[in-house]
Amino acid sequence: MKKFLHGYGGFFLLTVIVFAAAIYVNLPRMLLAKDGGDSSWYMAMAEGRIGEVIEPYSARFLHTFLAGWLANHFSLGVAFSFLLVAVISLLGFFLINGVILKKAVRSPLLLASFFLLPYFVLILRRNIQPDALNIFLTALFFLFLFYKKESASFLILFLLFLNRETTILLGLVLIVTYWLRRKKLLAATALIVVLISMGTSGFISGIGQPNTHNVSTSVFMLLKFAYHSVVNVLGLRLWVSGYDFCAPIFKLILPPFNFLGTIKEAGFCGFDPSLPLKTLIALLSTFGIAPVVFARIFLKEGRKIFARLPVWTSVAITSGILHYLISVPAGTGIQRIVGYGWPVFLLATPFLAAKFFEIDRKCIIKLLSVQLFVAWLPFVLKEASMERTATLTITLCIILAAYWYAMRIVGAQEIRRAPVFEE
Repeated sequence: MKKFLHGYGGFFLLTVIVFAAAIYVNLPRMLLAKDGGDSSWYMAMAEGRIGEVIEPYSARFLHTFLAGWLANHFSLGVAFSFLLVAVISLLGFFLINGVILKKAVRSPLLLASFFLLPYFVLILRRNIQPDALNIFLTALFFLFLFYKKESASFLILFLLFLNRETTILLGLVLIVTYWLRRKKLLAATALIVVLISMGTSGFISGIGQPNTHNVSTSVFMLLKFAYHSVVNVLGLRLWVSGYDFCAPIFKLILPPFNFLGTIKEAGFCGFDPSLPLKTLIALLSTFGIAPVVFARIFLKEGRKIFARLPVWTSVAITSGILHYLISVPAGTGIQRIVGYGWPVFLLATPFLAAKFFEIDRKCIIKLLSVQLFVAWLPFVLKEASMERTATLTITLCIILAAYWYAMRIVGAQEIRRAPVFEE
């Protein structure tokens, strides 16, 4: 125990302090149990009313089951139960990442710099969402891959499917990775687990109601991705019948195609230039300057080392990048969804940085300062209700300047040409 505390104490002590402060500041907001329109569905599931819940929320069973179980067996309010699941999950998430990275990243300060992000404050605030439990289970999945406990990692993969449907990306990456590394039995097992998981989550989802527009799941996802791509990239606010989040400037009647379900009209609500700015800022700031560090290493050395990386690192990089990119068309809460790309920036990047760079304390302090600045600037401005288009434009320019400065710092570090990776 003493050895454990000596090796991990600095990182975990800092984690506990930051979390205690975040919970103290945000506790009243956390217990309100309000999270936009999604919260009502998760609350209904936690209260045992899954039959009333629409897709895709009805498939996200696990975290609502845990919250409901805690509320029923320990006489806790459902809102507090959701918060308890989120807090325990996030503390477990930090613990697991510390265990994976401690051997490679010997500086607690450097390790902590990757995790001092407002993203985790947002997760605590939106504790009714399945995000906290999802990143904990994903971290647990990588921990078992790290220790080559494939059977346990497959079990966690199954649980992840019951918590969030985007697990399909992680499952497919795992299958392809095993196949390319000629681990055919593991690839086949992973495929079976994915199919069983999809079938189970589909069965659970079927207990609930169809999606809002009563269209097939494939059509729903296609329309959802197209809609959010237009909104987040171009700033064009679209409207369809059945939604009342904006008043259309004009609308038109659609042909009576059966595959459109209850969607009878479509329209246009106007142009919001702040939306693409928010998208860019979320992509560039959610993980601070970790994308710069990753790009410096991987884009220069990636082709040479990728096949030699441990399986867990390859899966973290590939699945993390896919989640990072798919966040743009996946929904309107870009910063929250971008966070699902954490494995590439909070696991693979510090691991690779420790392997390729010999970073001195002065450089660590510089990177930590830029990291905190880039990550927290947009959050502070949002808290101050300063998200007007002009402010967002200036913020984006400042972040780009900070990126340039970070590139200079990282670019000055000499890359080791032959790092040793233990498979």
